[in-house]
Amino acid sequence: MTQIWYAARTEGRGEKAAAEAIRELKLDVFLPCETRLRRTRKGKERIEHPLLPGYLFVGTNPDALGDIYAVAKLSHVVDVVRLRSGTAAEIPASFVNGLRAAVEAGDFDFTPKRKPLSIGCDVRLLTGPFKDMIAKLMSLPAEGRATVLIGSGLFTGPTTVDIKNMDPVVAETKAA
Repeated sequence: MTQIWYAARTEGRGEKAAAEAIRELKLDVFLPCETRLRRTRKGKERIEHPLLPGYLFVGTNPDALGDIYAVAKLSHVVDVVRLRSGTAAEIPASFVNGLRAAVEAGDFDFTPKRKPLSIGCDVRLLTGPFKDMIAKLMSLPAEGRATVLIGSGLFTGPTTVDIKNMDPVVAETKAA
């Protein structure tokens, strides 16, 4: 049996809490999110924001139509989206499934895609006393600190830098 989808309107910034409350009713919930990077004191952090702020989708069986009206009474839920007649508005399953497929495919992942680092490549240092300097990558651990060779400025020689604080330098191509 196929599910019927509805949209629920949530309190501001209450989408995740509303989704948890709906899951406790044993209903299917889909909260589409976009992924972005945010700078913090500790560096860059991946965060997810609702793609449709203030809304999420609730799937229920056609036999359990009363469940959708129970959703409207939950904390962090303002109401279900309704037609003028007052009945809950059905959302086409094709729309929800298409949106879910796009989220899973990464269509709403707006984090920069990094070129992989490799030993011997030039890297730009992003933080610290050598910020914005170009260095050559000498060692590459899976995580932690890598050794780079700095060859300009007042300091010349090897040093270690957290691999999160460097980006590969992309060679610019000259127009003919």
